Amino acid sequence: MAVSPDDYDVVLAQISRSECEKLEFSHLTETMKIVESKGREGYKSFILAFDGWESDSSELYEIPAVRKYISEMVKRYPYIFYHITDMQSLDMLYLAALGDLSTFMKENTNQKAVYDVSIPEAIYKTIYKGTLSYGEKVGDIENARRTIQRINEVLGK
Repeated sequence: MAVSPDDYDVVLAQISRSECEKLEFSHLTETMKIVESKGREGYKSFILAFDGWESDSSELYEIPAVRKYISEMVKRYPYIFYHITDMQSLDMLYLAALGDLSTFMKENTNQKAVYDVSIPEAIYKTIYKGTLSYGEKVGDIENARRTIQRINEVLGK
């Protein structure tokens, strides 16, 4: 039985440590085809997970191989933050992998995450332009702008 993109509200790409270290994107490319085929329904519908660092005490955004993978991923898919879910602030943790995170805390009262992230301006411009272009392409400029607004808030722009 064929799997339709409409069969899933959320699509998961689980990237192995080996795939990450070798900068292997075939699994991600196949998953992105599914996410992109959802069009505007693909907004915040993508979970990106990295497997194989369970014994490492570092946060994923601190691991050099993950940082490099995410950097290359953004070059291939500059609009990826349109798709990455904001559940558990995954989108912002992956944004932090592109630059420097100087503050991360969760407030116990409402579990709101607070960040202080900085990324290189060239990467920001790539994400900004790619996200807005993608929003226009899928007829969802409103959510593309929301994505940029969320990124801007974290970056203090």
